[in-house]
Amino acid sequence: MESEIGRYFEGRLLETQKMMRATYDLAMGTAKDVVVWIDGRELVFGKGQPRQGRGFLRLIPGEVRIVLAFPNAPALFDPKKVLKGPKGSQASVSIGYVAELDTYLRRLVEQASSLDSA
Repeated sequence: MESEIGRYFEGRLLETQKMMRATYDLAMGTAKDVVVWIDGRELVFGKGQPRQGRGFLRLIPGEVRIVLAFPNAPALFDPKKVLKGPKGSQASVSIGYVAELDTYLRRLVEQASSLDSA
């Protein structure tokens, strides 16, 4: 983990840090060419070169929750309709505990990663 990314995690509640770290590990483990960068207050996961495109996952930390935003949400298969947002646009889900990062959300992240082009 780069020092810039490490500092991004500092100063947050422990539970929020745990959710962020679990998401970081999940997204980085989806493919070998995953890169991460900071865009404003969002942690962005993409493939190929950093700061190219919107990425496949954007993590937005709050005080006690994090938001996982999927820029390519219209292409994702989401039969449970957990992603919220305008139809045909970026959609997101908010989680408050690491346990909410269940198998269904993990599959959505993996699916988003596989759809992202390098």
